[in-house]
Amino acid sequence: MGNRFLQASSTSLSQRAVQAYLNSDDPDVLKWYAYMEGAVSLSFDDIEKLTIPELSVMVYCTNERIKNQAQVEAGRMISG
Repeated sequence: MGNRFLQASSTSLSQRAVQAYLNSDDPDVLKWYAYMEGAVSLSFDDIEKLTIPELSVMVYCTNERIKNQAQVEAGRMISG
């Protein structure tokens, strides 16, 4: 996922930087949105290969994924 936002670095990204990346036109952003929506998963091998900035994106997307899943479950409980 080679983007200038995600170049190999020993520094994690702020939430604001992650959001800026996710609003960019980088083609890999679609993969992160698919992950956020639960359409794809990351294996341990995939995670092991991520740079520190990419790990920041993964943590943000994982938190959003959890929020989305909780909202779906709450909606099922209300309507079911």
